[in-house]
Amino acid sequence: MFSLIKNELIKLNLRKKLIICSIILFAIGALMIGGSALVNKLNNTENTIKILEKNVEMQKEELNKEGKSEKEKADIQRSITQIEMNIQELKNEKLIKEGDWKAPLEQTVKSQEEQLNILPNDAKNEKEMIRTSLITNKYYLEHNIKPSMGMDLSGFSFLDGFISTIGGILLAIIAAIMAGDVVSGEYTPPTMKVLLTKPVSRIKVLLSKYFAAIIGTVSVVLIIEFLIFLIGGIIYGFGSAAAPRAMGTVYENYNNLVTGQKEIVPVFNSTFLVPAIAYIGWELLFQILFIVAALSFSFMLSTLLKTSTISTTLSFIIPIVFTILNVIPYVKKAAPFLYMSYGNPSTVASGRIAQGVGYTFVTPGVALLMLLLWIGITLAISLVNFKKKDLLI
Repeated sequence: MFSLIKNELIKLNLRKKLIICSIILFAIGALMIGGSALVNKLNNTENTIKILEKNVEMQKEELNKEGKSEKEKADIQRSITQIEMNIQELKNEKLIKEGDWKAPLEQTVKSQEEQLNILPNDAKNEKEMIRTSLITNKYYLEHNIKPSMGMDLSGFSFLDGFISTIGGILLAIIAAIMAGDVVSGEYTPPTMKVLLTKPVSRIKVLLSKYFAAIIGTVSVVLIIEFLIFLIGGIIYGFGSAAAPRAMGTVYENYNNLVTGQKEIVPVFNSTFLVPAIAYIGWELLFQILFIVAALSFSFMLSTLLKTSTISTTLSFIIPIVFTILNVIPYVKKAAPFLYMSYGNPSTVASGRIAQGVGYTFVTPGVALLMLLLWIGITLAISLVNFKKKDLLI
């Protein structure tokens, strides 16, 4: 079996598939590192503060206009208070960057605690967002970790960003390249007939191709990700492996009385923190499972169809169709059951996947179950079909 897998990996390499995928992924990573540096350079905290201060002035003018009801005045005043707190936080961020970080961060914590107290209970998104930022800042203080402010440029941040960037449709395309014709491509010329004349079972022949596609794809992705982490770390620093990351957010349905619409909002006090290294580990787990699910689907098409052009084309097109279905009303109801819905490991690991697919029951656990079902079902179909198919005619 191992020799068969080795031979299949050699075939993949000779057909330049591994090289093509490596070039695509590395080019994206290089663009991301360069683009992030440029955006960070253009991002100016002082300009943002000036814009917010101008906004406060405009809102104060609006507050002083005649004809405003008490409720309208209260809403405007609350908005002014919120913006002023944001301005103070930005000023604190600037102080954190430039010198002693603990005192301004403690001030930010105090400001966020005040924000939580003044926010009404129906501001569910804002309350959990501020609470998450609050517990994150407290974590920095308690563990004596200097926080990164603004756009964090570090090895860990680039790795996290790269994992999110290539998730979904791009990894599905990589899977189509690697597995779209791995079986059907050997019907013409009929090299499959030659393979099956050897004293090796059909199942072993098929599984060797399947595992070779998985090993090749996962290896390429992980190696490129390691290089992105290494390059970003060498240039900007690697960042702290113990830095806090938010996970576990639970969501619920909420009827917004103002808009009259149903919303999916986070449950207050549901988010918890894990170290960055643990969060990356969860992301990589879901990324690998998605890669295997996407490969299994493309592999199934390659097994069912004898024409490599058709199987490869469908391997490209169907994931795109699944992605489109995820945003079409009514049809979107199928989103929780499509593997393409779980392509972004960051949204899955954090729990934001519930908002992405529009259903509160979709959690990281559900994502894990769905990906495993796609892997198991598609592989079973491939094995049954290949075992019964008459390939020697």
